[in-house]
Amino acid sequence: MKKSLIAICISLFFVGSLAAKERLMIGNITFGPEAKAVLSEDKVEAALYFANRLANRFEYIGLKTRDSVALSLKAENPDFTSDDLISRLNPDKMYFFHVDLLANMLRVNLKSKSRNGSEPIDAVGYATAHYYKEENDMPLYDTALLEAIQRAMAVCESDSAMFATSRDSVFYVLPAPTLVLSGLQFVSNPSFPKWEIFTDQEINSYFILESMYDTLKYRPDYVLYDIASRDSIYGLFNLKIPDNHRATNEVEFSCLARLEVDYVVSGSFVRTSAEEATLELILIKISDHTLTEVDRISTIIPEDKKLTLQAKARAAITELLDRQKK
Repeated sequence: MKKSLIAICISLFFVGSLAAKERLMIGNITFGPEAKAVLSEDKVEAALYFANRLANRFEYIGLKTRDSVALSLKAENPDFTSDDLISRLNPDKMYFFHVDLLANMLRVNLKSKSRNGSEPIDAVGYATAHYYKEENDMPLYDTALLEAIQRAMAVCESDSAMFATSRDSVFYVLPAPTLVLSGLQFVSNPSFPKWEIFTDQEINSYFILESMYDTLKYRPDYVLYDIASRDSIYGLFNLKIPDNHRATNEVEFSCLARLEVDYVVSGSFVRTSAEEATLELILIKISDHTLTEVDRISTIIPEDKKLTLQAKARAAITELLDRQKK
């Protein structure tokens, strides 16, 4: 008898849990021109479905169900409206998606509308594609699309921990600002013995930025632009690709601001003596087209070796960003 009672209570608990969930439906999905070429409504829905399974937040009304009901309504009345469809399906909330793509960076704009009369909510989620097809080296955007939707949903639902229940999970995602690794001003000194890492400034400045990017790209607290995506921002404004061994100029900062970049890391690499050089990294926040220095860090490079430079740059950028969490 006790077992039967427990079973009934468990059943009622799960039925009650299901009944308590809001009903969610996709209202519309649109794409920017670059995203339209590589993504589809099916991929967006699959990402939303998976994100919802991870969050266990909504009772989801699928596109097939929505479209099937729409066909049924059309058969009943060719002049049916979207209000008729909403009335029949009775969703508590509707999501409207717009997806943009710039090189390897995905941007998902999510608008949420509730039937309770509250104001619509706009949210944005970013993610960078990190995986590529083996046969043609083309980016795979599916995981990035999921990450961007997760971030947008967490903002939309005012729940930053929505996908952060387990730090060890591969689906651990936080709402996060975007970050660009920008130019480092190389300053040599001809009075000191020559160092090769200063002679090949174009190559080694790129090497430093790529090393820092590889160190940071899986951090959950920032969404990094890779260098190709960063340079695509400048391309949108018909600027030439910037020199990585020169400081970021005012025009470049303006372009980054217009593309909603939140943070920039810039700095310098200066030969300070015959025996050493100094790498300085500066974290800059962009807000309302205003630049604010957040923090900076310096590290000594004691020898003319690329591997030493790489290790020091990786340690410095990690410490710089880790300090922001304290």
